Amino acid sequence: MSSELSRSTPEARADLLAGFSRWEGALRDGLRAMRARGELPGRIDPDRFALEASLNTLIDCLRGHADG
Repeated sequence: MSSELSRSTPEARADLLAGFSRWEGALRDGLRAMRARGELPGRIDPDRFALEASLNTLIDCLRGHADG
């Protein structure tokens, strides 16, 4: 669905990007909470991990767009 939305209007693409940003923030907050509870290994940077996860998802969506 995200690849379909990215093909439409600039407004839809902006909304999609905003959604990914919110998703990244939620991941980051959850990972930070896990770190605070001692559930996340010290070698994992919550901010970087959340950014990489959201970027990987976005790239996968863009690849789907290019394939379609």
